[in-house]
Amino acid sequence: MVDFRMEVQSGTYNWLFVAAIGNEDSISIQNVVGEYKADGDTIPTPISLDWNDSIWVHITANLEDVYIP
Repeated sequence: MVDFRMEVQSGTYNWLFVAAIGNEDSISIQNVVGEYKADGDTIPTPISLDWNDSIWVHITANLEDVYIP
């Protein structure tokens, strides 16, 4: 397990995730190794922030499940 922390600026984000990719052409659902979820929730949590807001989110990624074609 690897912990990631990222700053999220203003806007609406339906899904925040960490992906293990080799290049931009290989982005797919199989490459997602961690996603932001609210405490106690089991599905990804959307985030909406006003124009001068920002937050830090914490995502734990499981690199053992990385997709290898």
